Amino acid sequence: MKNELANLSAYAIYWVEFRPIKGIATIKDMRILGRNRITHRDVTSGNCYMHFGSIDAAKEHVNNIDKFKLTKHYEVRFFTDKQYGMRSEGTGYKVPFTHKQREDIVLL
Repeated sequence: MKNELANLSAYAIYWVEFRPIKGIATIKDMRILGRNRITHRDVTSGNCYMHFGSIDAAKEHVNNIDKFKLTKHYEVRFFTDKQYGMRSEGTGYKVPFTHKQREDIVLL
């Protein structure tokens, strides 16, 4: 039996950041954004995070969210597991986005 975890790469796993335009992500919105998946809300920033096995799966999930049921508007950014691991306490656990990632925003 082959160990499937050996094939995981920090550049193959993608995260999605749901950043509220104003305030923090609500519990109701986290349920809508997650659609029965576990979401993680950062206590300090109020942003909500989810991880996926590929960028295609992450984009498909975001495209299928019913944005009309959300109570707030969100900026959505995609980034790698490596970038998630590079967050530090000194920067307030902010993700070090590339210039292109900062510009490529999906609005919900």
